[in-house]
Amino acid sequence: MHHVLGARDLRQIEELWQSRWTNDPPAVAHDRGSNSEEQRFYLLDMLPYTSGELHIGHARLYTIGDALTRYRERLGCRVLHPIGWDAFGLPTDIAAQRLGTTPPALTQQCIAHMKPTLQRLGTRHDWSTEINTSAPEYYRWTQWLFLRLYEVGLAYRAEGPANWCPDCETVLANEQAVGGRCERCGALVQVRNMPQWFLRITRYGDALVDGLDDLPGWADKVKRMQRNWIGRESADGRVTYRLRDWSVSRQRYWGAPVPIVYCPACGMAAVPDDELPVMLPPPQTVGPFTGEPLAQVDEFVNTQCPRCGRPARRDTETLDTFVDSAWYYLRYVSPRHNLAPFCSEAAEACMPVDLYLGGVGAGLLRRAPAAGALCPPRG
Repeated sequence: MHHVLGARDLRQIEELWQSRWTNDPPAVAHDRGSNSEEQRFYLLDMLPYTSGELHIGHARLYTIGDALTRYRERLGCRVLHPIGWDAFGLPTDIAAQRLGTTPPALTQQCIAHMKPTLQRLGTRHDWSTEINTSAPEYYRWTQWLFLRLYEVGLAYRAEGPANWCPDCETVLANEQAVGGRCERCGALVQVRNMPQWFLRITRYGDALVDGLDDLPGWADKVKRMQRNWIGRESADGRVTYRLRDWSVSRQRYWGAPVPIVYCPACGMAAVPDDELPVMLPPPQTVGPFTGEPLAQVDEFVNTQCPRCGRPARRDTETLDTFVDSAWYYLRYVSPRHNLAPFCSEAAEACMPVDLYLGGVGAGLLRRAPAAGALCPPRG
């Protein structure tokens, strides 16, 4: 007669393996083991947003990554399979206001709920890499990277058209204005001409299109989507693009403050690196989390010009959450490094990303392995 496992048996089996996995952490790629491409593998999952609940999409994605991680380990690879939290953004501002709490408190509450749930799934993530994009030690480097772009003219302020939600009182990305309505509150989106911070991504239009031919692991569907998104065309010998420079200004509280100061004498001035991060003011000092909340906090706004020392005002916008998640794969290679966004030695050992899981591009190989160059079986 077959033995039917009861709930108690299943719990004991689960506890046994959870204990085994906890005491046998992954042999990650940045552990100073072999740095040869044949023996290391960087598997990058989409960064989970701190929405508070895990759903079937999370389970599907992370169990696929778990299976691939264990498979690569059995083949002898040193696998980097990191985990963290995409924790800034408009949804948290709105949810906190609706629930009568603050964005930092709600974010921590969501992580405290999501983390043990994900751990109970038994996924083979390296929790020593855990990052949180809303932590000052992370957004310090988001601001640092913004300033490097600003110094070379790739981050600039100009007036231009923007999607504006009159109810949420902020600029929206195209992806947040679905069918002409705000994806969060459903209000009709307006197009306003207003000063904003932009990243000059159009400068790389040709490189983005031409580089698609050198991505052998990418699905044709994804390449086609990228080409259509960039939209390069030739009119009377003039090259035009559907692509526009990226508006990264957000008139919200829960984001990385723009590290720029406005001085009556000097104009715009970058905050010095040694004064980063420009910290968000405590949430209890902020009124309603709408309508450019940081502008309401005198203690945050009023400062000194880093050039001449005269009274000046801070920029009161925050950066779009996609700026934070645009570089998290680099932070993962050295998540506690405090001298730069990432340690170059660790990046050399881990990069590039071998496989990305998430979104329409799930399963993209970032580098094409040479014949026979995948991790060999253990001898």
